[in-house]
Amino acid sequence: MEVQAIDKKDLPALAEFIASLNIDAKHYIGYSSIESQGILHQFYHEFDEWPPERSFIIGLEDGKIIAALGCDCDLKESKGYLWGPFIINNIDNESAVTLANNLWKRLLNIVPASLLYFNLFYHNQHWLANRFADEHNFGVKETHHIFEAGKEKAARQKHSAVGTVSDEYDKVVSDLHDRIFPGTYYSGKVLVERAHDPLHNLWMIKDQDIVAGYLYAEVDGDESEGSIEFLAVDEAYQGRGFGRKLLEHALDVLFDSSKIKRIRLTVQDNKMIPLGLYERAGFELKSVMDSRKMKMRR
Repeated sequence: MEVQAIDKKDLPALAEFIASLNIDAKHYIGYSSIESQGILHQFYHEFDEWPPERSFIIGLEDGKIIAALGCDCDLKESKGYLWGPFIINNIDNESAVTLANNLWKRLLNIVPASLLYFNLFYHNQHWLANRFADEHNFGVKETHHIFEAGKEKAARQKHSAVGTVSDEYDKVVSDLHDRIFPGTYYSGKVLVERAHDPLHNLWMIKDQDIVAGYLYAEVDGDESEGSIEFLAVDEAYQGRGFGRKLLEHALDVLFDSSKIKRIRLTVQDNKMIPLGLYERAGFELKSVMDSRKMKMRR
């Protein structure tokens, strides 16, 4: 077997390989799309701080990709988001662990040395990701519930109180995000910056002139899936329907695109209080994910 960095010309083959595994719970990594075209879009448009050809190590057998481990590098935050390990099924468990560790060792040689933190986000049935995290001293698991809504069942309604975040409210929304989701994968500053991408959406709802809450959503590259990444209402405004209006508005705008078939939403275990809100909006529980973080000791 050959273990090497991916060649730029082989990115489409890598996207196909990841898509073929990521549809299976035992291999699912939450940072990646489940469709090859969506993955390619991520490679070309979201790996913008460090190129994908310097972000993935692959295992090759008879010229075919049988294993991969990559990292979406956020240089501003000194964080890396691990894609994988992805390894085909017909390798025995201990060999898969050894291969994953080899991919990791090689990956650290090509990603920026400035990365201080690495994040994993995987299905709770992904035994290899969990074993990998244990062996490399990733922190304690945090559990997340993944919900999904289709266009037919979604509660959709535009609300005049909901609008996109204008420049004058960037800092307000950024500060609210950092207060409610401290240390999460996107800081408030990054969230506001990402909203400039046409496939990303950041809405807010105000009570008179005060921001009561916000919702951030993304659309996959092939525009077949949307994901609500963050929904939060300031404690002082909870219980007054602001979260419901944000959610209904987002669903309506996102599903206005005829290409979008489904919208996903992730709820962390310690933020499970408003489950009824999601269920009433047409969401159903689809999977349970684990996230783990590690601080690099260089």
